[in-house]
Amino acid sequence: MTENEVWHIYLSPANIFSAILALIIILTAIIVSIIAFTPVLDYLSGYQGNKTRNVLIENHLKLDSLENSLQKWDDYYNNLVRIMDGLPAYPSDDYINDSINDSIAYVNRSVEDSLLRNQLEGDGEYGLNRNNAGSGNTVTYTYFTPIQGIITERFDPLTENFGISITTLKDQPVISILDGTVIVSSWTPDHGNIIYISHPGNIISGYLINAYPVKKVGERVNAGDVIGMTSENDNENSAVIKFQLWINGTAVDPENYINF
Repeated sequence: MTENEVWHIYLSPANIFSAILALIIILTAIIVSIIAFTPVLDYLSGYQGNKTRNVLIENHLKLDSLENSLQKWDDYYNNLVRIMDGLPAYPSDDYINDSINDSIAYVNRSVEDSLLRNQLEGDGEYGLNRNNAGSGNTVTYTYFTPIQGIITERFDPLTENFGISITTLKDQPVISILDGTVIVSSWTPDHGNIIYISHPGNIISGYLINAYPVKKVGERVNAGDVIGMTSENDNENSAVIKFQLWINGTAVDPENYINF
């Protein structure tokens, strides 16, 4: 054996403190890196990792979409009430700030255009603003019969029956009486599926207990288009459709306008 020194280490309080501090710094850097760059928090209960944040963002977007849908439904309902009262519908916000309108090029009206406008805006044969609800006016619209059947309940405003009930067979098509736009297509506990269509001349037609609607809100329909199908009534081979006709916000007797 020799007396040569092979290896030694000198420990002092300062060296020990420095080593412990360096070890803490290294462990802290490793832990922070793992938390920042790995999804480890997603697997720890009680911590909000990237997965939790993504779920919160997705739920927030769904909530905003639901609020927008509810607001649109409220707008449709409020417009329907105003139309029933003979008032104009509220303008849609979707068209107020439309950038396409900024690029519209306006042109001068021609003589033919002015003549056509006078015909359509007047009260003549081709006028779009004809009032058919008055007792002294002649009905100029050609109404289609919404469905063939037997009238089992007649118009009676005194009993709050603002339409007629038509008994028919199941799986029969229900058609639109005039050209127009679907303003309501929904389900109610009292009448099941219902459809209301707005027509020219401030006319609205309503089709209640309509089991299978085939038209949605905002769709354009032509006179005679199928808007729904009937279904069974109390497990029988018959079906009942309630039909309403509103002119200038007032319910009228459909039998005075349509040949059933």
